[in-house]
Amino acid sequence: MKGYEAEKGKYIELTSEELEAVAVDSTRTIDIDEFVPEKEIDELYLGNPYYIVPDGEVGVQSVRRDREAIKQEGMVALGRVVFTSREHVISIKPRGKGLMGVTPPLPVRGAEEDDFFDEIPDEKVTKDVLDLAKHIVAQKAGHF
Repeated sequence: MKGYEAEKGKYIELTSEELEAVAVDSTRTIDIDEFVPEKEIDELYLGNPYYIVPDGEVGVQSVRRDREAIKQEGMVALGRVVFTSREHVISIKPRGKGLMGVTPPLPVRGAEEDDFFDEIPDEKVTKDVLDLAKHIVAQKAGHF
């Protein structure tokens, strides 16, 4: 059985026919909705990376053109793409000689940080505890 949680603990059951009726067909294209400055995108929305591979010479020219334009302007393209009959938001930015698309991780969509961090008290960390933590960080520092 498939369903949708309409509110906490209350589900709407969906039949296979209803799911097929709302399934989105893949066009193997990405629909760009807008361009935004890269620095405005919180890392919270960066999760699943995909290399965007052009199809044919026209696709290669489009990737080259779009990559250079958004790179020089410091922008990221925001759009929509269909994976496995579901539409996903995707951000697209230059990567090497091509483009990389990134979709948000599923648990983050629609969630606010207060939903997770609200119960953590806002207390001051003492200097000696902070110094110890910094020492540990320095001792374990490395490169990714």
